[in-house]
Amino acid sequence: MTKLGIGSITLSTLFAASFAASVSADPISLLITGNVDPVCEVTGLSTVSYNAGPLDQGLSLSSSALPIDVKCNYKSGAVITLATLNGGLTSAEATGEVVDYKATLTAGALGAFALNTSSLGAGGTAAGVFSGATLAAGVPSTLQIEILDDATFAGDYTDTLTVTIAQN
Repeated sequence: MTKLGIGSITLSTLFAASFAASVSADPISLLITGNVDPVCEVTGLSTVSYNAGPLDQGLSLSSSALPIDVKCNYKSGAVITLATLNGGLTSAEATGEVVDYKATLTAGALGAFALNTSSLGAGGTAAGVFSGATLAAGVPSTLQIEILDDATFAGDYTDTLTVTIAQN
């Protein structure tokens, strides 16, 4: 009788171990997602018109730095472009007269670049390439305008300077 009892204990132990191994749930996968919206922008320029003052004084006039903010959160960085519409300050009253200026954009500690109209024609551009976590978070920056020469003839002189930022 002893043999029969041991055999039945062994058989039931094997059956229990086999049953326990087969009772498992199918694995479940969970897809976790997130998103960061792309942003490339220039903001904070509260002045959309800058008056350089009298252009016939023979002075090199320089503006106080105009505050702007640049931000671009692409890993590849950004290209910031300054573009001159007229290639300098021009006047309808003094056709052919051009007063050159230099516009310098300083993107905080990331660096600076300048557009100098004395070496550009109408539609000329200058660009700086910047990248990094600082740019992705937003960089307090400045735009400085420096008048390089004076006007000889009477008139109102204008140019449109455009600042753009785009993914590099």
